[in-house]
Amino acid sequence: MAPLLQNVRRARVVRIPVKRVLVAFSLANLFVLDSWIAISYNRNPWFPFAFMSMADVWASLACVGILTVALWFAGDLYGRFPKHRPGGQLLFIGLTVTGALTAAYRIWGLSASEILASSSGYLSATLAISLGSLALWVLLRFRKTITAILIVILLIASGPSLLILSRASAAAIAELPLDPLRSESILEAPPMPEEPDEGGMLVWLIFDELDYRAAFERRRPGDGLPNLDAMKAESVYATSAYPPAGRTDLSMVALTTGRQPSGIYSGTLYDIAVSFDDGDDPVSWSRVPNVFGEAVRMNKTTAAGGYFAPYPHLFNGQLDYHLPGWMGERGVFQSLLARIFGLVPAMDTTAPHAVEDHLRLLEGTKEAVSSPTMDFVFAHFMVPHSPWIYDVSSGRLDRRMTARPGTDGYFDNLVLADETLGQIRRTMERSGTWDSATILVSSDHWWRDACAHYGNIDYRIPFLLKLPGQDAPLQIADSFDTRVSHDLMLAILRDE
Repeated sequence: MAPLLQNVRRARVVRIPVKRVLVAFSLANLFVLDSWIAISYNRNPWFPFAFMSMADVWASLACVGILTVALWFAGDLYGRFPKHRPGGQLLFIGLTVTGALTAAYRIWGLSASEILASSSGYLSATLAISLGSLALWVLLRFRKTITAILIVILLIASGPSLLILSRASAAAIAELPLDPLRSESILEAPPMPEEPDEGGMLVWLIFDELDYRAAFERRRPGDGLPNLDAMKAESVYATSAYPPAGRTDLSMVALTTGRQPSGIYSGTLYDIAVSFDDGDDPVSWSRVPNVFGEAVRMNKTTAAGGYFAPYPHLFNGQLDYHLPGWMGERGVFQSLLARIFGLVPAMDTTAPHAVEDHLRLLEGTKEAVSSPTMDFVFAHFMVPHSPWIYDVSSGRLDRRMTARPGTDGYFDNLVLADETLGQIRRTMERSGTWDSATILVSSDHWWRDACAHYGNIDYRIPFLLKLPGQDAPLQIADSFDTRVSHDLMLAILRDE
């Protein structure tokens, strides 16, 4: 017994380093802060809205756990080797700054390169180098003080981080009993009977951030957009059409409901609360009368989908078929890998996933528009919006993140949007649905980064409406808000 007691006395007590764990936890939450804000707090103009899937939520929770353990282990490892502490302090400062920049990018869309680019107009090269050298000197000279300050900040932030995490977890758990989808995936549905509707099909195509000036008036030299040109040559087209808003969320609500939203607020993972100019309290987007529900009430066969919103969940019961391609249609493991690899710019998986989402939406749309029994098809494509997923020089979709950045990336995606329209048209021509169909091609907002190429913003967007049998263009010069698309679609469905 005596030797046993001696061994117990000599045994080292394992202590949990609470301070380091809390610091690691707060730092890990910086990298997924956008997820917690998205599902647990009301929207305001500083936090643009983005839908999330259950896979995204669980992946974010797993990412916090993995990063917390990894950061704590790294801190504990450096703490065991005093001679490496200066390097550990610099690494800690770098990780904290990276976490803050990641949060800024995911929440506000501000990247370090964009911040540097925007500041280059105000700072000369000499001054920028001088300020950078001064910042580096301050970092090396006062790294201990900076590290201590950041640790205090992260310790203070651990309390709100725990609160945010608990609210996010509660919101995720509340979403578990989702109603089963009542609409069927168009790609998994059995072949529809060959009984064409005498009235013809209505197809509404939205290309995100498709800009009128970039597409028609001032193209990049050497670019040809033959499918948009052909569509314009046999359509009623507008030269002064303006979107309801400069943001996708506000514009898509306005286009589908015909009402002008004044604000977007958090709702559930698959829905949002919207306030309108002509209303009082915010209401769920899915509960507002919309073009899909009206089409169903007319006994029209409908199919809808897009990259931005989870249409099968959002308008569950108001669609006969849904098109795949929503950017949240990934498994937990895929979402987790995207989260982790997204922390390293060179390993960002955004473009590869965007390529797959685009192809699935395109295939679903082609399947829907080739059916003579379909009455109303709506598809919202990501292109020419970023990420840049097309390389004009090779004529191929770019899964390897080698597409050119900046304005060249936009124009490359614009060529892809044109080719997408061409594929849909050729599919309809082969199936015999093109001539009798009414087709609207438009956008949700202008090219927001046009200043980088043109020096100013042109707020116009394309509005091309091909009527059945039309083979000549008709121009509309008067300016108008494309929110009227909602009423126009319903009038066409009613054969008015």
